[in-house]
Amino acid sequence: MLLKLVTLRSLAAVASVVVASQTFASPYTNDTLGKIKATGTVTLGVRDSSGALSFTTGYGHYDGYHVEICRNIAADIKQQLSLTDLNINYIAVSSQNRIPLVQNGTIDLECGSTTNTLARQRDVAFAHTVFIEEVRIAVKRGSGIQSLEDLRDKTVVSTTGTQPVQILRSRVRGLNLNFKTIYGKDHADSFLLLESGRADAFVMDASILAGNIANAEHPDHFEIVGEPLSLEPIAIMLRRNDPKLKILVDQSIRRLIAAGELPRLWEKWFLRPIPPNGRIIGLPLSAATKAAWENPNDKPAEEYRTFKLATAETTQNGLDWGIFCRGITTGKVITNCLGSNELGDDTTYLWWLINAWRWTILVAAISFAIALVVGLPLGALRTIVKETWLARFLMIFTEIFRNIPILVQVFLWYFVVPNIVPWFKMMPAYLVVSIALGLFTAARLSEQMRAGILAIPKGQFQAAKALGLTTLQSYRYVIMPVALRIIIPTLTSEAMNIIKNSAVAFAVSVPELTMFAMQAQEETARGVEIYAGVTAIYVISALIVNRILNYVELKTKVPGLGPNHDAPKAITP
Repeated sequence: MLLKLVTLRSLAAVASVVVASQTFASPYTNDTLGKIKATGTVTLGVRDSSGALSFTTGYGHYDGYHVEICRNIAADIKQQLSLTDLNINYIAVSSQNRIPLVQNGTIDLECGSTTNTLARQRDVAFAHTVFIEEVRIAVKRGSGIQSLEDLRDKTVVSTTGTQPVQILRSRVRGLNLNFKTIYGKDHADSFLLLESGRADAFVMDASILAGNIANAEHPDHFEIVGEPLSLEPIAIMLRRNDPKLKILVDQSIRRLIAAGELPRLWEKWFLRPIPPNGRIIGLPLSAATKAAWENPNDKPAEEYRTFKLATAETTQNGLDWGIFCRGITTGKVITNCLGSNELGDDTTYLWWLINAWRWTILVAAISFAIALVVGLPLGALRTIVKETWLARFLMIFTEIFRNIPILVQVFLWYFVVPNIVPWFKMMPAYLVVSIALGLFTAARLSEQMRAGILAIPKGQFQAAKALGLTTLQSYRYVIMPVALRIIIPTLTSEAMNIIKNSAVAFAVSVPELTMFAMQAQEETARGVEIYAGVTAIYVISALIVNRILNYVELKTKVPGLGPNHDAPKAITP
């Protein structure tokens, strides 16, 4: 009953946030040009590593084919609004947040690498297409992979929240291919998985693949192979129901086409050396892109594809909780909502959600076990050792692991350590994250254990010594049992924190709850339902841990040692 109540409250909370965000809209909701004129600033959404389309050159500077087109549009906006000056503000966006940031007015134009699709047109508008992308496969030279069929039994990476994930899934269904799919949190991380050998192939837009290869330490170690898996119209994204902005942007693009600027920009960004390394992308102009310039339009990807991309998107107004019973491959409603059924091997989003929950719990459980085994003895040892090299080592260990951000530690263990210890590369990603999260939490528990021991009245230790117990025996039979009971509340907090911190596992392709939420939201276009479900599971998981450890605390509480007892001075063994 309690869990049911928590679930309902969690869903209601998420829904209320969404409603509130829609209720308190900007006064310039449908007048972006009015906002730009009032503020004297146009905000462009850009990407850090979208090949030559949009990339960072460092220190907050961004450039690329799409970015320069947007700067030309900004110049036309300045002239149209008769502004003396117009500031350009750049905000880096990701596959997961780009659409919401356009919707809520945070960015005025999204100048990254976004595919124009029918589903996205329900939320945002697209300008005339200026680039037709080809979805291709990047591999290491000599890999033996030359086509989609060669991916059998391989590990394939793509970027979370992007169209190629769905395209790959749809194309291989009829080929009866079996391979492992992992996801990078952005394009740079996806390529790093290929570069480090943790993935055999990277499926993504050809321009993004070419851009990452060009900026690699050894570009000649990689190649793009196979026929295009799909053609995707890439376009500048802007807010819906803002006809004045849409007309101006489209007119600006047509002007660039008429003036012959787009071929010049293509040569500049794809066929000549570009910053920051002066390398050449080497992507020739395709016939499809040239045709799009000759006939300016904002047609969605569905009109370019030679195959049907099955999705679980629905047009139902309001909330649609039935989305969890749709198949992740076919998009059809499945009778057996918890798993496979009459549609073959297709499984539902509910099954995917439950499986993601298992990964979250697995990572959290292993991490907490490591934290207990390492952190508690470490904290006790720090109250025993004198001012020696060992004491300094223990202090340095604790400070390093508890002060470096957990995401940085995960990357260090996943990408750096294998270069020093090669066999570490064979370790599963979930175990790498568990080690990083476990040591991070162990350092915190070390301090809490030390504080718990120092909170025990000094007379306890003196009495143990009077009975003839050695220091180690005193700790084993007297000090540690009491200290463990004292720190149970802090153990409860750390256990709950581990469940939340396990979300960093998505950064190295562990298919846990956060990764599920990002990919499922992109595929279903049902953000409220997906994120509400994930939020409810996080809350339920934390609540269960809280209740279990509170029960343990109640049963093991030391009589006379409450929150108001006098804290003694440090024990001196």
